[in-house]
Amino acid sequence: MQKKFLLPVLLVCASLLFSCETKITDIVIPFTKQLVVEAYLCPQDTLIKFNISSNSPTVGLVSDSNIVHPVPNALVILSDGQKQVQLRFKGVFIQMLLGGSQRLAAGYFVLDTREFPIIVGKTYTLKVTAPGYPPVTATCTVPENKVDKKTIQIIKGNQTTTQGIQLHPKLIWKDVSGEENYYNISVYYTFNNEYRGPDSKGVWQVRTIESGMYPAIFERDTYLSDYGLDGQTFTKEGSVYYYDQAIPADTSYGYTVVKNQKIVANVAAISKEFYTYQVKLIKQRDSQGNPFAEPVQVTGNIEGGLGFFGAYNRTEVVLDLKK
Repeated sequence: MQKKFLLPVLLVCASLLFSCETKITDIVIPFTKQLVVEAYLCPQDTLIKFNISSNSPTVGLVSDSNIVHPVPNALVILSDGQKQVQLRFKGVFIQMLLGGSQRLAAGYFVLDTREFPIIVGKTYTLKVTAPGYPPVTATCTVPENKVDKKTIQIIKGNQTTTQGIQLHPKLIWKDVSGEENYYNISVYYTFNNEYRGPDSKGVWQVRTIESGMYPAIFERDTYLSDYGLDGQTFTKEGSVYYYDQAIPADTSYGYTVVKNQKIVANVAAISKEFYTYQVKLIKQRDSQGNPFAEPVQVTGNIEGGLGFFGAYNRTEVVLDLKK
């Protein structure tokens, strides 16, 4: 009697095991096309780039690819409440990312501030439309606070040769006391390569053959808050490749001289919203490839789209390395 019941039970169990191997292939992940805006106003800049691109479906890890989807037919309008300007499309440029890496950023539009000045304390509205995308809009106000140039100092720093010749410049500045402040810093090494020697006809000439600009790399984030540090002095040390080329003993065949070597540093005052967005963006990128990392949701201020529209007020100082 028991054997009669045993066979049906085994058949049922076997069918259950086979059902566990059924593959589900009709999963549909919803995706909505949206415009992605990266635009930052600065009253000290003469030419400002607005990067307008399209989002792309991503499953799993956040993509940090060099692929950007441009939207060249977008209509980009910037207004200050009294007048407005339409930005013109320019094409492709190389964008420096945090840490010194580069990304191909196609689809940027330019604003000439000589034609449409950016004024400290003013509020600006950005509107972008494009066929096949929901319209987007955003507003931002240019910060009024600014770091006093007299309180900023650049120190050339030590020189090392572990990985080529490197400088370790230090940027020092004093926080504006009595108010909540947020900063973004950047340091660059700039130079010109000057050729001195005969041309194809043997005529001696002196001409610039290359101009370079290398960003300094910082171990920690370049977005800073004065929370708990009101009125104190900030110090950030970075590292940057450096040219120290000697003139050859025999110069009759021509030689190259490195000229106009400078360290250019910027301390930009930014809004709290700008700071929060960038810090979350950094944390999200740092979590890539880590299955144990806590998910970071990055929320911008683009209504109807993605990204951020902000402004900063920067102070620039320059240190001449060689005259």
